[in-house]
Amino acid sequence: MATHRPILVRPLLVGLALALLPACEQTIDRTAEIPPPRLTMVQAGQDVVQLHISGSYGLRALQGQLSYDASALKVTGVEPGKDAQRLDRVFHADPVKAAGSLVIGLSDTRRVMLPARGVLLRFHLQAAGATGGRTTVTLDRPLGAIDGGERVNLDATSLEVTVP
Repeated sequence: MATHRPILVRPLLVGLALALLPACEQTIDRTAEIPPPRLTMVQAGQDVVQLHISGSYGLRALQGQLSYDASALKVTGVEPGKDAQRLDRVFHADPVKAAGSLVIGLSDTRRVMLPARGVLLRFHLQAAGATGGRTTVTLDRPLGAIDGGERVNLDATSLEVTVP
């Protein structure tokens, strides 16, 4: 069963390092022109934002920083998306202590690859205060890795969504 609980950022880096260890190496032809995986954030409901991926190959791990206006929103939960339910490791900083910025990540301690396409993460949001206005949620500094810890460039052109 998957565990989804807040952890400190230092253990977060240890989890990412474990995910990057070589195992069941995925072969990617570096001589071919393969576009990088594309990340997209979409609003899936009034209080839910999803992170989607589409690409030719799966990643070993993903990390980023969710940024939002803490006076307008608070993050109440982070969970794997419908296409990442089989993964056992969603890690994030404590949303209660977050003040507009939340480091998040996704990997699998069993060295299962992330899906190449589909919904990776779901962020549950709640209005904070009486602002009542629209605000943006973005995923900043996304990092992707494949086997051996090799960093992968990501197409991160659509990582901002405006929520009511």
